[in-house]
Amino acid sequence: MVFATWYAFYIHPRQVEVETLQSHIQDLIRQVQATRVESQRLEQLKKEVAQLEAQVAELEKRVYDRSRVPEILRQVVSLGEAHQLRFAAVYPYFDRLLEDHTTEGSPLKILPVELRLSGEFLRIGLFIEKIQELPFLFSLEEIEMTLTRESYPWLETTITGKLYLRQETTAEPGKVKAGSGNVESLFKRFVQ
Repeated sequence: MVFATWYAFYIHPRQVEVETLQSHIQDLIRQVQATRVESQRLEQLKKEVAQLEAQVAELEKRVYDRSRVPEILRQVVSLGEAHQLRFAAVYPYFDRLLEDHTTEGSPLKILPVELRLSGEFLRIGLFIEKIQELPFLFSLEEIEMTLTRESYPWLETTITGKLYLRQETTAEPGKVKAGSGNVESLFKRFVQ
C-alpha cells in the first residue's frame, strides 16, 4: 500500500512528465528536420534563382535597341545569302510596335518580321538553324514552304517571327545612324 501511494503520488506524475517531455522532444526533432529540409530547399532555390538570373542576363544581351533594326535585318539577309538563299522581301511590321504585345511594365517591344525567300530545302533548314545563333533575340513563329514545277528544286518560303527589342531608344526618334543605308530599300528589296 505504501508502494502504491508512493507510485501514485511520486512516480506516476514523473512518468507522465517524462512522457510529455519525450513527446515534446520528438516534436522538436521533427521541427528541426523540417527546418533542415526547408533550409536545403531554400539553398536549392537560391541556386536556381542564380541560374535563372544568369539566363535572363544572357537573354538581355540579345535584346537590341529599336534603332538597330536595320542592322539586324542586314545580318539576317547576309546570313541567308551566305546559305545561297535569295530574298524576295523583308517586312518588319513597324505599325505593330504601336500595339502592346507585352505585359505591362515590360521593357520589351515585339516587332513581327516576315521574310520571303527562296532556296533549296537543305539550305533553308541550315539558315533557320543558324538564325537562332545570331546575337539578337528572334523567335520563329511560322514557316510556309511552297514548291512548284517552275521553281523546283527551289522552295518559295515565308518565315514569320518576332524580334524582341528594348522599348527605349538611345537614338533620337526619326534619325538613323549615318551609314545605315536606305532602310526602305532593305525592307522591300526584290531579287531578280
